[in-house]
Amino acid sequence: MARGRIITGLDIGSSAIKTLVVRDDPQQEKLQVVFQSQEVSFGVRKGVVVNIEEVAGIISSVLEKAK
Repeated sequence: MARGRIITGLDIGSSAIKTLVVRDDPQQEKLQVVFQSQEVSFGVRKGVVVNIEEVAGIISSVLEKAK
C-alpha cells in the first residue's frame, strides 16, 4: 500500500502569511487539504521583511498549529 506525501506551502506577503498543508493520495489520484491558515502579516512592508522577529514569530505560531 503506497503512502501519500505531505506537501507544505508558505506564502509570506505584506498583508497576510498563508500556509497550506496537503496530502498526496496516490490511490485516489488527488490532493487532500490537511491544514490551512491565514494570519495577518506584521513585519512585512511592500514585500520586504522589515521586522524578522515579528515574521518569525508568526511563522512559528502557524507551524505549531499545523502540527
